[in-house]
Amino acid sequence: AGGVRLPLSTASIVTVVATDYSSFKLGARGREVGVVSQDRRAGVCGTIGPRASLLPMTVRLEGLRPALQRFRFELVEDRTLAPALAGIAVLNSLLEAGGSGGNQTLAWTVRLHRGGHQPLVLSDVAAGDAPAAELAGDVSGPLALLFGNPFTRLRLDSVEVSVRASPGRAQWALRGARLLEGAVRPGGVARLECSLELWRGAEETRLLEVPVPEELPDGPYRVWVGGGPELARLEAARQPARYRPRSLDDAWRRLGALRRSTALYAVVLVDAPGVTADGNDYP
Repeated sequence: AGGVRLPLSTASIVTVVATDYSSFKLGARGREVGVVSQDRRAGVCGTIGPRASLLPMTVRLEGLRPALQRFRFELVEDRTLAPALAGIAVLNSLLEAGGSGGNQTLAWTVRLHRGGHQPLVLSDVAAGDAPAAELAGDVSGPLALLFGNPFTRLRLDSVEVSVRASPGRAQWALRGARLLEGAVRPGGVARLECSLELWRGAEETRLLEVPVPEELPDGPYRVWVGGGPELARLEAARQPARYRPRSLDDAWRRLGALRRSTALYAVVLVDAPGVTADGNDYP
């Protein structure tokens, strides 16, 4: 990993786990005695005495037990380890609280605090087949992007994760969508009737209104309907510069503007040349 700042501690080997595939030693950490500063192929080196700075992380859980539960961790500020450790911390908190089951919905919020900047607040809902594992990935994903950015080393003050669990799987599926009018004039509104079905539950019909730009020339156009992450993937394919940050601050801002999966979106797709300038796409 090259230059690092990892805690250096004493250790003892508990046992050797023998396997035909790859035997390994199982160790237990002792007291902290210094800092590892270099991780090289030939070995590691460090300094006895100083202490490595660790990133404080708090996980708050509601809805799993009568009282609010708090778990506190310290993460190694390493671009490879920190995102994975954050996801493991959230997953282990849910396991400890008994919230690792599949038939539940986890509404989560992540707050990243960084000196001299507004906190980055991300929030969404995990309600898939394995919501706990999905949530761990949702937490580690943005951290991996920020820690692995090629512009500036990320220095965070703290990480806060809040999770509210509720029984049942609050997951909707889009079963169909149709335009209520076959033609819309430029400057008008295209109205769509969307059929939604709750997981093992009721069906609903929602009406979406999509403004049609006045400068749009006559002709056939496509209307796309879907969730926030799906729309982001569509935009990334059609307008890649919108999802290509140019600095750490730019990535910080763009992450905060991502759409959530709890909303339904409709857009008019126009196959026309565009212009990209200063990292922004223009129609």
